[in-house]
Amino acid sequence: MCIRDSITTEQEVAKEKQKNRQFIVQQSKLAEIGEVFSSIAHQWKSPLVEITAIAQDLFYTKKSDSLKENDSYVSDIMKQVDYMTDTINDFQNFIMPSNKKVEFDIKDAIDSMLEIVNHNIKYNNIKINVEVEDNSCLEIYGYKNEFMQSFLNIINNAKDALLSNDYKNRKIDIKLFNENENLVILIQDNGGGIASESLHKVFKAYYSTKNDGHGIGLYMTKMIIEDKMDGHISVENKNAGACFKIKLGHICENISS
Repeated sequence: MCIRDSITTEQEVAKEKQKNRQFIVQQSKLAEIGEVFSSIAHQWKSPLVEITAIAQDLFYTKKSDSLKENDSYVSDIMKQVDYMTDTINDFQNFIMPSNKKVEFDIKDAIDSMLEIVNHNIKYNNIKINVEVEDNSCLEIYGYKNEFMQSFLNIINNAKDALLSNDYKNRKIDIKLFNENENLVILIQDNGGGIASESLHKVFKAYYSTKNDGHGIGLYMTKMIIEDKMDGHISVENKNAGACFKIKLGHICENISS
């Protein structure tokens, strides 16, 4: 091996070690946030249990002639409490870093992530459409929670771009299909696209087109998709907006065999 090859190899090893350190740091930060949220969630769940008990007590202590009306109130309260409890549990599971790679359905992961941010999306009057091509294999092997967080970074960037649109014209189209034995995910918005001078920089660390942006979100997305899940991510301007393309190797052949 010549000196030049040796230096190149050392540089590649150093670069890989740096990426691994950054990934571990990111997981460590998520773990800390997860622990804090778990503590908060525990405190939130206690009053929710109390609200449930009070509602049930109110129902059973009222006279029979008002039971029907009270039953409606109690039912509404219980539905809201159940929803809040489920949301807390979902977010708690979502924010915790994955310990190892697992097999998971990409559509289920996307649906779970969209459910978590559902109210924020609706509040900003953004319509999200998820389309799955017939007979597509959606099983992949990787870090589920990290993938969801990566996907959320893209959705949040699309949301920020769409806020400049008229509130009646905000949409994000998500398409899932197979291509050459890979699973492809397209995320297309109609928020005007990315400036040409920024298009090739959006995945770089600490680069942001936003005044208050930190430039880490899309960088971590690229690192997780490409370095930790052996996939590929790219972006282009298309149809009056930005179109992100994620390509992952699926595992349907392994499952069926």
